[in-house]
Amino acid sequence: MNSLPLNTIIHGDCLEVMKTFPDKSVDLVLTDPPYNLDYTGRVKGKFTKFDNDNLKENDYAEFVRLISLEIARVCKDDSAVYLFIDWRNYPIWSQNIAEFYAPIKNCIVWAKPGMGVGQFYRFQHEFCIFSVRGGVQAK
Repeated sequence: MNSLPLNTIIHGDCLEVMKTFPDKSVDLVLTDPPYNLDYTGRVKGKFTKFDNDNLKENDYAEFVRLISLEIARVCKDDSAVYLFIDWRNYPIWSQNIAEFYAPIKNCIVWAKPGMGVGQFYRFQHEFCIFSVRGGVQAK
């Protein structure tokens, strides 16, 4: 990819797509990666399993590491990352983003108006890791 498309949704495997991006070419990453909870959701009217959402612990750790490394590579020196994640996987994502990209600045909690999926005590929130590199200032 010679130049990055602007205002375009790219459908594909994030690791494969990011590999086509030049180093330090991205201003902001906003992502909602699989939580590794073996979730089945409705996609185009059919119930389906999400890719990379039922990996063995070591495989998921490697998946997180590879994505974090690519984020670190493609992001500019003055960039920001917003990474939505479930509380159960917050530790592994925050550790990898902090190690490979930049220190975590905050954990944003999205208070949702309705119940999430699942059973028992269903969550009404989601975490978002916020990290910045360089002189980026949150407004």
